[in-house]
Amino acid sequence: MSYNKLMEKIIQSKTTDGNISFIEEVTKIEDFLNHTSSQITYYGIMELHQKIKDEEYCVLFRNNHFSVLYKHNNELCMLVTDQGFLNEPNVVWENLCQVNGDSAFLDERFQVYRPGNPSYLPDYQFCAKQDLDDDYQLAVRLHQMEIAEQERSSVQSVHESSKLSTKELPRNNNRNPTSNQQKGCVVS
Repeated sequence: MSYNKLMEKIIQSKTTDGNISFIEEVTKIEDFLNHTSSQITYYGIMELHQKIKDEEYCVLFRNNHFSVLYKHNNELCMLVTDQGFLNEPNVVWENLCQVNGDSAFLDERFQVYRPGNPSYLPDYQFCAKQDLDDDYQLAVRLHQMEIAEQERSSVQSVHESSKLSTKELPRNNNRNPTSNQQKGCVVS
């Protein structure tokens, strides 16, 4: 029976007087829904454990959206995509072992995430920060080199255009100003 059909039965029981067997059925349905509000059961978790091989990915539809599920070292892990963890870069996976949501969050190495614990930070993160600083410094140097090259190119272009304009003009190698006068011409 689908979730919608179960809800219809519950609503119907609230609006009509039913017989005792109908009321008992609805009570069982309500109990089931209350115990499976996370939309997963222990039976479902056990089935997933049996069907999914270790180091295998699959897609799970739960809580009205699709999730990436990965089995690592015989543990089911869901990829964390909740917006609430957007600013928690070390939360990558959620261990799927409980139906009540009492699960552990894991980092990219499948180790339990402990917020606010400075000893938690792996050494490679400090290296990664140093790499980011080095990358930033390299990017700044490359940008400065690009600007310098553009300035050189601009100066060279101006210099070359001034060479062209001076070639077009006659040169006066003779220092005597009267030598520019041609016979029969008057310069005033």
